[in-house]
Amino acid sequence: MHQNILLSSIFSQLEVANRSIIEMAVLLDEDDLNWRYQDKKRSLGELLNHLSLLYRADYLIMEEASKDEMGDYYQSNPFRSTEDVIKTLQVNFEALKAAYYSFREDELEEMKISYWGTAYSRYEWLLEILGHMYHHRAQLHFYLEALGKSPQVRLFE
Repeated sequence: MHQNILLSSIFSQLEVANRSIIEMAVLLDEDDLNWRYQDKKRSLGELLNHLSLLYRADYLIMEEASKDEMGDYYQSNPFRSTEDVIKTLQVNFEALKAAYYSFREDELEEMKISYWGTAYSRYEWLLEILGHMYHHRAQLHFYLEALGKSPQVRLFE
């Protein structure tokens, strides 16, 4: 029971992130998607795509995918459209949630090592995913502000 309360709290916060990301994504025009805040930063379209792939990518990293496997994952999932990004975000979120609710407590406590050497328990990886989503959601919000879009979305509830 304790495990489910912890997981449901984190997934509740991720649902808040998802709603606000989707609300911001639909504010973008196709012309906005190639915009970059700086030359070496992701474009808005690339940022949206990264957000949509993040749940699956971070899950794969947690399950000890290699650097090459991660490169293949990103290469095989290029940006297509805002609608595809929204669908992919939702599908990957539901898959992550299902995977986490299938773990036993001892599996949540199991240490998993990323290809670059960071070791966290599966539960800690979920906290990392939460932080990762909120980080890139803040980038998306900032990019929209920089474009003059002034998104009126609730980032926290």
